[in-house]
Amino acid sequence: MTGLFWLVVAVLNLANPTLHSHSINAFLTFSGATDQKYPNDSPFNATDVTVPVVLKRVYDQNDFTGHIDREDFVNAFTVTPYMPHLELRKQKYVASLTQKTLTQAEIDQLQDNLSNVGVISLNQEIFSEKVLDTALIQNIDYLIGFEILREKIGLLKTNIDVLKVPPWPLVSDHLRLV
Repeated sequence: MTGLFWLVVAVLNLANPTLHSHSINAFLTFSGATDQKYPNDSPFNATDVTVPVVLKRVYDQNDFTGHIDREDFVNAFTVTPYMPHLELRKQKYVASLTQKTLTQAEIDQLQDNLSNVGVISLNQEIFSEKVLDTALIQNIDYLIGFEILREKIGLLKTNIDVLKVPPWPLVSDHLRLV
């Protein structure tokens, strides 16, 4: 009977492997990190840490071939700004929302307070490639098509401007690598 139990446990573990997640806080020590600049004054973005070229080099230099596939390794990393006490603030927020006597104004105030303590706001308008109807552009007058393209290029520039600004408040030189 014991053998059957361990066989079932082994089969279940193979069918549903345990996923492990680890995070580490990284402190950027290079000059200019707090200003989001590399020492040579070029702009630094937190996602530079997880670009595929960097992660592939890490994979190759540490010879992870027997442990994990290269693409799985590269796709397994994310980076977010380190925000001390964020979890505690979120817990207080959730606890406050469970009060049944809250008015709508109080709920709105709680939501505003939470957004001010570093919760990521992804409520940004981004236009996709579907904003441009290529069949329409090909079948209309050249000058009208040109004006439509100019308008869509303006939307693209707006996308770029929105994406340049991180949706979270940056805290100095701290990152969380997960």
